[in-house]
Amino acid sequence: PPSIRGLDFGRDERELQSGEYFIGPNWACAAAPVRQVGGFDPRMGLGATNGPPGGEEIDLMERLAGAGLRSWYVPAARLRHRVPPDKASEAHIKARWAAFAAVQAWKGTTRYNTFRINRVPWRLYPEFALAALQRVAAVAGIGDQMDAEVRLVWCRGLWAGFRLPPREPEVGNP
Repeated sequence: PPSIRGLDFGRDERELQSGEYFIGPNWACAAAPVRQVGGFDPRMGLGATNGPPGGEEIDLMERLAGAGLRSWYVPAARLRHRVPPDKASEAHIKARWAAFAAVQAWKGTTRYNTFRINRVPWRLYPEFALAALQRVAAVAGIGDQMDAEVRLVWCRGLWAGFRLPPREPEVGNP
């Protein structure tokens, strides 16, 4: 992922498009607009207990864009960011992918707008089971192991996100 290999939107300075985001160490913003939109949501990110274990940076960038601020990619701006080996591991990448899925579920930005059982949309139950079976088959040499693993990790992340306490606006945080 870009958090390991680096962020590169090309050689030209330009405004970011919808769905394009900076990664943690690759962006800056004046403090006043950050305060204006309520800052980072403390329910999200590493150590969060009532929200997903990530997504706080993208959430803030989305709220800044909603307030009319534009994001600019400036390739001439350089930085060095050391990525420790454990953050380039398969386990860490899977954890980040699962966290991203959990953020989508928690924020309600998935395609699952159906009846829920224990806060989990009923359609996720068979998808999760199928992903688990595909992974077992892939380990046995039937099917693509990476595809099966990614699907299972994504389902786990969605499941975890749907099981989090419901997202309600925090006072002072839209």
